[in-house]
Amino acid sequence: MPKRIPNITTPSLYFSPRLRSALSVMLTSPLTVIEAPMGYGKTMAVRAFLSKTRVRSAWTAILGSLAESFWQDFCRELSRAAPEMADAAQSLLRLGFPHDTTQAAAARTILAQADLSGPLILVFDDVHLLPAKESGQALASFCEFLAQSCLPNLRLVCIARDVRQGGKRELLSLKQVLSVVGWEPFALNPAEIREYFAFSGFVVSPSTARSLHAATGGWISALYLYLLRYGKDGVFKRPENPAEPTIAALVKNEVYMPLSAELKELLFRLAPLPNRRISYTGATRAGCFRNWSARTPLFFSTRIAACTRPTPCSRNA
Repeated sequence: MPKRIPNITTPSLYFSPRLRSALSVMLTSPLTVIEAPMGYGKTMAVRAFLSKTRVRSAWTAILGSLAESFWQDFCRELSRAAPEMADAAQSLLRLGFPHDTTQAAAARTILAQADLSGPLILVFDDVHLLPAKESGQALASFCEFLAQSCLPNLRLVCIARDVRQGGKRELLSLKQVLSVVGWEPFALNPAEIREYFAFSGFVVSPSTARSLHAATGGWISALYLYLLRYGKDGVFKRPENPAEPTIAALVKNEVYMPLSAELKELLFRLAPLPNRRISYTGATRAGCFRNWSARTPLFFSTRIAACTRPTPCSRNA
């Protein structure tokens, strides 16, 4: 049984040396793509890494599929992060989102002619939310122009869930200017699992770390759920019902079941695909869940028996 350390800090953030080394490419590569499914801590890891450097960053989170809204947010963040770029940001705002190569080239020229006083990293988070054949491809062209220009003080970082989605599919063709950090450095190996648990207040044996790795594939979200379970049961164990996939059962037991009836109903109403089912064959591992989660909206539900609910739009008024 794992040994409890007096000061337990389960919300502690842990980033392995291997991950920190992988992320260091952001400081030198003209264009870096960070790709991993949801729950691997991409955004948190990049933010934490950049916060420990002296390099300024202009961070733009893509909150939906509207390219113009993203572009407005980007211009505003660029002006905030680098005040000397305020005029350039206004010019980019007037230009609008670069939907074609002509606009992308114009945006590149504006940035190239700006008087950037020091290193700056442009971070585009959740680029998979932009439609691939429209604004996603346009964003790829914009990043291509910038990366190939090799502006001395400018670096680009794109964060996404999956290489098959959004603009990043086009970005991956830019091998000569592109560095890719995949999900592997984000997944903890058994030794790193022991470090993470010790950092959070638990001492686990090598055999327990190997078991946790076998059950989760090193997925940090699943490991955190095991920490929550240990806080209640005092032992690391898989969910008791063997018919339920391990990860799905942990999410249900540790996240969903403790919610009030009102919050559960709210999640059902928010879920875009509330009746979707997942088919598993044999022992479900984190890899199966990882591949599914990369292509699935944030809200999902685990159904019990044949229980189904109508979607919000099909409910009676």
